[in-house]
Amino acid sequence: MKFFQNGWQGVYLQKIRLLLEQAIQGDITHLELSDECEKILFTEEHLTDKVRDLLETITMQWDLYITNTIDSDRLTEGIDLSHLSLPRNWLDGWLEEVKRVEETLENL
Repeated sequence: MKFFQNGWQGVYLQKIRLLLEQAIQGDITHLELSDECEKILFTEEHLTDKVRDLLETITMQWDLYITNTIDSDRLTEGIDLSHLSLPRNWLDGWLEEVKRVEETLENL
């Protein structure tokens, strides 16, 4: 079971790494990054605590960033959030976290 679980974690980590790299390069919006992380978080049942924590951090930080960036009077369901960008150092930090978790899995 350990190999099976680690194999799935590697797949999830690769997906998260790709999403972060695409967001850093501007190939996807940070809204799309958050949405995709949320999809993984709520549709995949074999996540380790570390992977789940990382996904939760990305989605929660996005939500907090929106709340702290846009005046609550302007926050409506139809507002376009695709122009918002999270701080680059957050993305870099999450990418480093993915690398640390991948290294941990390799050493199991």
